[in-house]
Amino acid sequence: MTSPDLVVPAAPAGTPTLWRLVAYTAVLAAAELLLAVSVPGAAVLLALLVVLLRFALPAPGAPGAAVIPVLIGVPVVRLLTLAAPGAEVPSPVRAAGLAVPVLLTALLAARGRPPDWRLLRPGPDGWRVQVLVALAGIPLAVPVYLLAGRAMADFGGLPWPLAAALLAVAVIPDELLFRGLLVPALGAVAPRAAVPLAAGVYAAAFLGYLSVPIVAAAYGTGFALGWLRRRTGSAVGVIAARVVLIGLVCGAASALAH
Repeated sequence: MTSPDLVVPAAPAGTPTLWRLVAYTAVLAAAELLLAVSVPGAAVLLALLVVLLRFALPAPGAPGAAVIPVLIGVPVVRLLTLAAPGAEVPSPVRAAGLAVPVLLTALLAARGRPPDWRLLRPGPDGWRVQVLVALAGIPLAVPVYLLAGRAMADFGGLPWPLAAALLAVAVIPDELLFRGLLVPALGAVAPRAAVPLAAGVYAAAFLGYLSVPIVAAAYGTGFALGWLRRRTGSAVGVIAARVVLIGLVCGAASALAH
């Protein structure tokens, strides 16, 4: 399996350097950890990050123009999540309700992307490889369940098939942003660090749980799916793999809870 973005030229001047990307991830992590103390404080920090990145946005067609909007999209999605209804709404319903604004955010971030950032098109190896990638959700579900299955055992009184379906709907725009866009965006400026960095950004969103196993499950999932996205040159398979993973973990968690 090969991908056209595996060989990436050196980043042009004006694009984020590796240390800036690491600093960006650290700020996201700090905002998530701040949730345990102050939700408004975390929101302010995320909003500040969006503003700073917006001022760094290159003009259309300039070097790095396709990278910064994706980096902006991540804290925007986290702000949308903080603004969503809280504990009074079952978590799968809440997640599904966020699907539309997250999808819109991803689509805005995707504007001006290079054509080889395939989102809903197969990579150079065709649909067969995407089907194989989708099946990777089956073995990935095992460590995710072992590490974070308890967090998905309570579906707020919803039947587990409905809860699994709602969560599956929710992860589609999530995957478009974090794997479909973030992985090739980071690959354009930091090719060797793209997958671990993207996994770190994704795992940072789970730090608010204050649970090492949940963050480890998020990082492992993000790394595996990010690597598959890079190898196959498409987001189709990893979106399907995440849907499969969610369905299996939800089903197992619900079955053991009852």
